[in-house]
Amino acid sequence: MRYAVIGKSLPHTLSPSLHNSLGNLSYGVREFETEEALAKFVKSHECKGYNVTIPYKQTVIPLLDFVDEAAKIGHRRRRVRFQDRGHRGARQKRAYSR
Repeated sequence: MRYAVIGKSLPHTLSPSLHNSLGNLSYGVREFETEEALAKFVKSHECKGYNVTIPYKQTVIPLLDFVDEAAKIGHRRRRVRFQDRGHRGARQKRAYSR
């Protein structure tokens, strides 16, 4: 899986169906019971990018190398993407990670 939605309990998520219908067949779900498991995942670079949802929207911020100021406030879902410059986070479903 190259991309995923990540959170704690996501049986209701429509993200994989939506992304798969748009042609992104490598989009899945990753659930984490603890913040430690989330941190391990972020450091693993297992996915090329991921959307972050509850309860980890704020938890993921210190794990990123760069965060847009807008991502530090508010509670919108964040997207994390790996780039040469490192993990980057942003609001409006955009964030990045190395």
